[in-house]
Amino acid sequence: MRKGFNDSFHYQDPQYTVYKGKDYKDVYFNNYPSRRSASFMLYPEGKYQKLYLQVAATGSDIDEFIIEDSDKDVILKSTQVSISDGMKTIEVDIAGSKELYVHAEDVQEGGGVFIPLTTSYYK
Repeated sequence: MRKGFNDSFHYQDPQYTVYKGKDYKDVYFNNYPSRRSASFMLYPEGKYQKLYLQVAATGSDIDEFIIEDSDKDVILKSTQVSISDGMKTIEVDIAGSKELYVHAEDVQEGGGVFIPLTTSYYK
């Protein structure tokens, strides 16, 4: 999943890649210091059936975490991610999807979205 991933919140620095004592080495971590949405694109190119995305909320719960097929403008999965969930694995059927828009809506100030790219994958 790391191949082709490019975002301003992409980190490989251990200062940002450690969650609950485990270093995930390569992560998306949006901890921008304000209330905002957090988003990025994935490009499975229709080659896979499933997406297994690991996500953790830091600082505050994420009330709305969405994975959307951006070509078809269809929400494939919408869920909450709570701090108490720890590292949550979200399984999504993505058969036929070429582009996925992954976004957390209304992330609170002091909150963050932590996604390890080393343990999230397509199948």
